[in-house]
Amino acid sequence: MSDTILRFIPSDAQFVPAPEDQQEALKIFGSSFPKADEIKMSVYRDARFFDQGENFESVSCPFCEKELDKEWFWKATYQKRNWDLRVKLPCCGKGSSLNDLKYESPAGFARFVLEASNPLMGDPLPKGAVPPRLPLAEVRKMQRRQNLETEKVLQKVRQNLEEILKTELRRIWARY
Repeated sequence: MSDTILRFIPSDAQFVPAPEDQQEALKIFGSSFPKADEIKMSVYRDARFFDQGENFESVSCPFCEKELDKEWFWKATYQKRNWDLRVKLPCCGKGSSLNDLKYESPAGFARFVLEASNPLMGDPLPKGAVPPRLPLAEVRKMQRRQNLETEKVLQKVRQNLEEILKTELRRIWARY
């Protein structure tokens, strides 16, 4: 069985919130996902890459929007083991931060992260709740409704965390 990890990281890779804000955010984050297998917060000395796992699709240049070669991207990522995330882009030669690249599924670099393992957003329908002969279109309609509710909850959690931490956050879904 695969695991799903929900992460919130600051948009600014070097930002680390004040300790009292970290604790308040962890409390709110944990109470927002009571069914999660694990809730944790981490602070690192250097920015590290928080990927999407199996959800990784592509990375593009923020200037010319060309898709970047994955081999180039991973090599650049693993060479940047400290605070300096600047790179020269192979497509147009412009300078950028690895954190500012366009990730098809959100990802990024950070020194601070909040993580929920298998947060179980929205309760799945109980067995027998969907009649066996329900048309597929009706089942998909129910799923879309549940997904919209989940998105509303995630937006509210993000907004609350941004207020507490006093910074803009990125939401990253990873599957491993």
